[in-house]
Amino acid sequence: MNAKDFRNVLLFLCNRWSKGEANLIFNKKEDGSFIEWPFSIGEHIWNKWCSACENHHGSLDGIAYFLIELDNSCIQKLIDRSFEYYNK
Repeated sequence: MNAKDFRNVLLFLCNRWSKGEANLIFNKKEDGSFIEWPFSIGEHIWNKWCSACENHHGSLDGIAYFLIELDNSCIQKLIDRSFEYYNK
């Protein structure tokens, strides 16, 4: 992740990240439909986020822990979505 990627992901996580974004990023199929929320990867990622925030004094302290917990493909999806959002 380069500096611009990192900055965009931090801004995205601080300002835009939500349960709906988790669903959009991680549960959207190629045909445009969505995987159902219960037991989906989106729910799993959202639960990781909530756990990071609860265990690390809020979202700002939890961001580093959250990103460490994600694999490269999930981080790339966050990078792609953050660029999509901030570079319209």
